[in-house]
Amino acid sequence: FRLDPQRRLTFTNPLFQKLCQTFSPSTTGWDFAEAIHPEDREVFESQWEALRSRMAERVQIQIRLRDSRGEVPRETWVALSLVELRQDDAIAGYMGTIQDLSEFRAQQAKLEHSSRLATLGQMAGGIAHEINNPLTILSGRAQLLAKRAETGETSTETVIESCVKILETVGRIAKIVTGLRSFSRSGDADPFHPTSIAAIYESTVDFCSERFRGLDIEFRTRTPPDLEIVCREVQVVQVLLNLLNNAADAVEALETRW
Repeated sequence: FRLDPQRRLTFTNPLFQKLCQTFSPSTTGWDFAEAIHPEDREVFESQWEALRSRMAERVQIQIRLRDSRGEVPRETWVALSLVELRQDDAIAGYMGTIQDLSEFRAQQAKLEHSSRLATLGQMAGGIAHEINNPLTILSGRAQLLAKRAETGETSTETVIESCVKILETVGRIAKIVTGLRSFSRSGDADPFHPTSIAAIYESTVDFCSERFRGLDIEFRTRTPPDLEIVCREVQVVQVLLNLLNNAADAVEALETRW
């Protein structure tokens, strides 16, 4: 495809038209940025500014495209390359190429999913232990209530105390299950939002704390309580858990493990 100095489309080939679905040879005059997925536009704009100001020789990034109606019927990943065209020492426009990465991204997503499942398999023993402990508490509380009900020793205070403990334990199990469901998906479609570092830490430690205890690894952390980052929480937890697993493997054979 080709752009004029104002970044408007002046020519698109059949592949570009196919990837953008409703663009056609007669559909020109569009700002090229309008063909870019809204979530990727900020990245493109920063690269474009570097090219326009001649701080970079080319734009070369991976982005998603949308169609000319402003809709995003599917995520089409492409490798974008864009260079400046000059004539008589003036900017004549820009020439760009795109390479369809949809199949590559699909295969990459499958590999990432397999990796997440492998990590969950490695954590399975610890996760089962984390769930089994609260189940034991639930069972104990239920048996205690049943026994006291049979002997007539049940008081309102005892029932309330047991119910509170049961609800807390159910919440703990629900948190673990929610974490498992979150970890098993990619998170690519999640929006970026401010997330507490402490919350990310808690979500991650729920998965690996039992493995660290089983290997007698001392786990030291200093988590700033008020620090936030803008991210996709699921993906940060996935990366952090993989790092912790690798760290556990690295120190497992050492005499002092921390």
